[in-house]
Amino acid sequence: MRSLLLYSCFLLFIFPHHSYAQCLTNGTFSGACGSVVTASGLCPTWTDACGDGWVRSNGSPQMMPYTVAGENPTGFYAYMYSYKNTSVYGEGMFTPYNFVQGAAYEVKINFTTTGIDVAANYPADGTVVTYAANGLGQSPLTACDQEIPTISQKESIGVYSGLTPGTGQATADYTFIADNNYSQFWIFPYSARYVQYNLNLYRVQICQVCLSTVSLNSGGVLPTYIYAQDIEAGGGTGTETIQPTVATNLVASEEIDFLTGFQATVSTGGSLTASILPCNAGTGIQTTDYFDSLNIVTVNNPNTFDTTTAVARKTLNGTANSLVVADPAAVKLQVYPSVSNGVVNITGSLADLGNTDIVVSDESGRVVYRTHNAADLNIRLDLSNLSNGLYFILISNKAGTSTQKIIINK
Repeated sequence: MRSLLLYSCFLLFIFPHHSYAQCLTNGTFSGACGSVVTASGLCPTWTDACGDGWVRSNGSPQMMPYTVAGENPTGFYAYMYSYKNTSVYGEGMFTPYNFVQGAAYEVKINFTTTGIDVAANYPADGTVVTYAANGLGQSPLTACDQEIPTISQKESIGVYSGLTPGTGQATADYTFIADNNYSQFWIFPYSARYVQYNLNLYRVQICQVCLSTVSLNSGGVLPTYIYAQDIEAGGGTGTETIQPTVATNLVASEEIDFLTGFQATVSTGGSLTASILPCNAGTGIQTTDYFDSLNIVTVNNPNTFDTTTAVARKTLNGTANSLVVADPAAVKLQVYPSVSNGVVNITGSLADLGNTDIVVSDESGRVVYRTHNAADLNIRLDLSNLSNGLYFILISNKAGTSTQKIIINK
């Protein structure tokens, strides 16, 4: 069954969401840089401005440069190590990312692991550990390596054991359903023996996937984006609050139910939308969605949604009351502003921006910036480290290639 059951006041709009899945945006370390500080004057780690949003949880992890043949500038990967003495010591890092209770996520990491036999009589071994977490803070630079922090709010995403085979990168792919709300993604190596276990982390990918049912029934602030197979809103106690000046979007592949008792209060500038989109983000929406009926109930307070009774059911073969016109081509690719201080926005359809490589080059053709976009339809590039001048932004995927010109003038 693919349906959308709505109970709402007139401020509840139904239309496709324009940022298909909430994905981690700093998992390629494209915003990292080479500036470092040292722990105890010995072990280098990145400065706050060079971590691309990643924060050290323990020890002194590093952003290490590497060169792709024929390309400039270099990229970065994250390096961490661990060893076991009386306790396990080492390095780890985390980044902000909102995991919603009940929502499903695909988590992929690309990496290599190596071992150094410190004692000369133990085989190198260890694990790469990933958590969803709350309450992590930046570790003080008092030592090259430190014990793993103890926090009460964490949930295992997945564990990779051993050394990666050969010289190529390995990929660990986990499906994770959050038992609670978490605000951080945490990763670190864990040495299993008296050896040094090294982790070279090249890429982290996290996206919501439509494999679960999410219930919104406990009151509190709604996440700005929820993507699931089914969403059930209501049936509990309390008022769900929409964040001020923020568009809150509920997206499901099968059904969204606004149950009796659901209330969502919208602050000034906020909005609530709900839409049905297919699971496969790569295909986009190829048909127009129709609804048999929709009863809009006006309440005294126009900023409050208050459910009453079931009034709408979605079909794919009706012709009446078309409320959702899902035309990917209607969203045009835009790069703006054309003259910028270095911050550039890219928006467009999934066909334009899904699984896209974005390359920035100067007038001589030299590549000065590169990143990959999985499914974000609202992209922000920070090019403020570049000099004033004319630059070309090449946006390419299987669907085609587009080149846009910008001028940086600071």
